[in-house]
Amino acid sequence: MVIIDLTDLRISPRRIGSPFLRLPAEIRNQIYSYLLVSPDKLSRRHGAFCQYAGRDSSPEPPPFSSSSSCPCSRRQCFGLLLANRQIYSETIIVFLSDNMHYFDSAATFSDDIGNRISDHSRQYIRHVGIVSTSGSLYPNLSYEFTPKYHMTRTMWDNILQCQHLETLEIEAEHLERFHAQYFNIPTTLPRLRSLMLVHLQLYGRVDYVNTIYVKIAERIPLGLDNSDFKSAIESFRRLCGSVYTVVTREFIQGPSRTLPPHLRDNSYKHTVTLLDGNLSTIMFYGVPNSQATRVRHAKQRQLEDARRKACGLRSLQEEELSIRVKKAKEAKEQALEHSHKLKESQQRQEKESQRDKAIREQTTAEAKQKANRRVHRQRKIRKAEELKQEERKRVPKNT
Repeated sequence: MVIIDLTDLRISPRRIGSPFLRLPAEIRNQIYSYLLVSPDKLSRRHGAFCQYAGRDSSPEPPPFSSSSSCPCSRRQCFGLLLANRQIYSETIIVFLSDNMHYFDSAATFSDDIGNRISDHSRQYIRHVGIVSTSGSLYPNLSYEFTPKYHMTRTMWDNILQCQHLETLEIEAEHLERFHAQYFNIPTTLPRLRSLMLVHLQLYGRVDYVNTIYVKIAERIPLGLDNSDFKSAIESFRRLCGSVYTVVTREFIQGPSRTLPPHLRDNSYKHTVTLLDGNLSTIMFYGVPNSQATRVRHAKQRQLEDARRKACGLRSLQEEELSIRVKKAKEAKEQALEHSHKLKESQQRQEKESQRDKAIREQTTAEAKQKANRRVHRQRKIRKAEELKQEERKRVPKNT
């Protein structure tokens, strides 16, 4: 048997091709956090170059609202996860662990977390909120009046698979009907530190124009018995009704929904005194931009215009005007095309109508001619019979 000594064999270290991957893991994680950790879905604001950014004292539609469809509502720098497998394995941990993930409904949560994420990645999720952004115009009234039972059941099955979950924000409707899951949380979700009942209250018109959103949240302790659990749910519903009254009285001024000057994007969190004298902290979304924010946005737009001018490009206003002119031209062309198609359709219908009329007239004429021939033939037959009868009368009978 031959024994080979490998102690003096020189093994070259594995070369890392990317300079970025040569950085220490701690520095890479800091870079990942800077790029991928962002404000949650409810707290995001429109950027300086967004068309929905507030430039006066009127309410700014939040990115999550249905009246605002812009890139500000989406997370940025997702392309980093597609660089290579190593970067994906490092960034997915930072993205899932350090962000607050909000979902509009139980069905959306079950589809995204239950079907689109692997079991391994699901273990990194720590902060989840399932809150309907459609909200309601009146307290204790939700557009999703009775959540479908099987959707909420599936939602809870997926929540319990996130075993490292630390924060859970959920609407009362999803917790009230599934109190058994609440009683099992200490064993199924041992790392859960915060369970919040949340409601998003709307103040405005049904068409979501100039709508203000108020987030009402209350922590519910873990380990309550059945009676205390029901009392906590009822207490939260009373809290929603009290906040609705207080906000309408102290913050929403008049039917025009005018907001006080101190309620701006830099002071959206307020502590209010409820009807029973207790204090509650609420958060406003969709409030106007402050003067400082509007000035900062204006400076950013000016710098961008100067940069574009130095590069020989059009300014932002000229670009927006060009886009509006292009859209107006396309709309005019579409209107002309629609008018042309409508005219062709009318002409085609008119031709078909004339053809049908001609066919009907021809059919009527043929039927009339046929009837006339029949009448003429009957007359000839009668006349021939009359002649025969007269001929018989003239011929004498044989005696």
